[in-house]
Amino acid sequence: MTAAEFSQHMLDLIEHHEGRRAFPYHDTVGKLTIGVGRNLTDRGLSDDEINYLFINDMRLARQICCRLFAEFPSFTPDRQMALLSMAFNLGAPRLAKFHNMRRAIARLILAVRGKSGRFGQCVN
Repeated sequence: MTAAEFSQHMLDLIEHHEGRRAFPYHDTVGKLTIGVGRNLTDRGLSDDEINYLFINDMRLARQICCRLFAEFPSFTPDRQMALLSMAFNLGAPRLAKFHNMRRAIARLILAVRGKSGRFGQCVN
């Protein structure tokens, strides 16, 4: 068995024993755990892991904003930051319920389009 085969076999074995969970749970001894046996109670997360999760969450927030507001890239930085913060904290379903705000933004976009004829679009 090569070193690479051994490593993969070991990963498969541990995952088989531990399972794979996307949401936190308490293991058999009461430790808060996530993923493949990651003991959050005793080990927590490293700065690199926190940054990785944070960047992924910010990408998701941007996707939410682009989905709800097609012209999002053309918004001023302050407006983008406000909407990104809302998307980050609320998620798509709850942000989508801000009907009055979304209508007001749509009216603003139509007014700007009427003056210049163009507006930026999200590119995914």
